Amino acid sequence: MAKYELILTSDELETTVNVSSPISLSVLGVLGPRGIPGYSSVVEYPNLASFPATGESAVLYLAVDTVNYYRWNGASYDLMLDTAKFAGIETGATADQTGAEIKSLYEAEADTNAYTDVEKSKLAGVETGATADQTGAEIKAAYEAELNTNAYTDAEKTKLAGVETGATGDMTGAEIKAAYEAELNAFTDAQFTKLAGVETGATADQTGAEIKALYEAELDTNAYTDAEKTKLSGIEASADVTDTTNVTAAGAVMDSELTSEASVKALNQGVATTDSPAFAGLTVDTTTLVVDAVNNRLGIVQAVPTEALDVVGNIAVSGTVDGRDLATDGSKLDGIEAGATGDMTGAEIKAAYEAELDTNAYTDTEKSKLAGIEASADVTDTANVTAAGALMDSELTSEASVKALNQGVATTD
Repeated sequence: MAKYELILTSDELETTVNVSSPISLSVLGVLGPRGIPGYSSVVEYPNLASFPATGESAVLYLAVDTVNYYRWNGASYDLMLDTAKFAGIETGATADQTGAEIKSLYEAEADTNAYTDVEKSKLAGVETGATADQTGAEIKAAYEAELNTNAYTDAEKTKLAGVETGATGDMTGAEIKAAYEAELNAFTDAQFTKLAGVETGATADQTGAEIKALYEAELDTNAYTDAEKTKLSGIEASADVTDTTNVTAAGAVMDSELTSEASVKALNQGVATTDSPAFAGLTVDTTTLVVDAVNNRLGIVQAVPTEALDVVGNIAVSGTVDGRDLATDGSKLDGIEAGATGDMTGAEIKAAYEAELDTNAYTDTEKSKLAGIEASADVTDTANVTAAGALMDSELTSEASVKALNQGVATTD
């Protein structure tokens, strides 16, 4: 560390400084002829970092590496003199001119293009270091040398030439929407809402075979099979159950309307008033056969029948009953365990099937209904009942006489 005592007069400051320190004449000259008031010495250190932690207020501190002077403000070091900056200032330079003075001096110079406010604003928009001297080749080379630059090619120039004058790329969302919706076949808000409701990956191009395969691949589904479809196709529109109400409405003579159903069914000869029927006679054994004509009941080994047909003992049938072989069906039923079920309940099938979207549910009730309809079933109307061989009201000379028939009138009766 070197320490220099400064004992300088006005004359000495104006002529020379005879000290072997980094303080130069030009530096002291800037401080003026009155010397360095308040400072008695200059202390030199290699750099600012080597200054003492606590300085003295009456000492100037010199950092040799930068030739800058600092003073102690009581808490830290303040830069007093940047010698590098002052070395670049001309002798006699002042910092006191006003803007008006500078403007006046500048504009008073001959052959001067006055730097106007407009030109100043224009210049402010020009990047530092910008030039107007580059050739096309220089500009192209500089431009293409930049990283991540989309070179403006001849193809793009041709493309730009095809863009209408006044075209902009700054339209707002609302402007774009308005311009777009003004076009035909615009994608509307309603269509957007509809599309939002469509599941991801949904398609509208599935074939019948694809739909059938997907449907039948679902577990616990009552598949509407080809056989059932064929069966349903053979059923007339509006076909109903062939029950008492529908058959009666079609015009058939019903069992319930007959006084003696057995007598009518056994009729094998005419019994009109113009006919001469022949009867073999009627024998009734009250022990074996009892006829309750009042209540329309028949008892076999039953003196007082309580049902339409009341039989005591076993019934042996060599044929079928209502088309069913009771012996075969009974054997089959005996082989089925009590409480036996299929692989899933009707409720499980119904739940799984009805969970499918947009499906006309083929319920257990509808399946049972379809199973109960004969193949090629038709509407129970007059034409179909007549064609089936029923005796129609319209075919009887005296419908009331037939309905009142209470005895056999066959040739063997």
